[in-house]
Amino acid sequence: MVRVTEVTDEEAPLALLVDNNEMALYRMNEIFRQRDYRVIECQNGDKAVDIFITEKPDLVIISLDIPGLDGHVAAREMRESIREARNSFTTPRNTIEITEYAAFSAGAVA
Repeated sequence: MVRVTEVTDEEAPLALLVDNNEMALYRMNEIFRQRDYRVIECQNGDKAVDIFITEKPDLVIISLDIPGLDGHVAAREMRESIREARNSFTTPRNTIEITEYAAFSAGAVA
């Protein structure tokens, strides 16, 4: 499923939110809409990469635990297509160490 949030200002920054948790997507969407971002929501890694390549969002928030390509692999593919890609990762608290390694290997910075 892909959902695009209505924001009429084409100059507004675009955020791609990728998570298979509906509540997480809802909360992130609310935060970004309040800050006047255009938002595209997606629930799997394969679609996220396709959307990233076609829409070129200013920011990607991606869960590492998503269907299709996991967040780590999807972020690496995004970074390979656009070196300046800015990705942030979300994950459950019980996987912090694994997450840290995966995020940095996919191009995350502090």
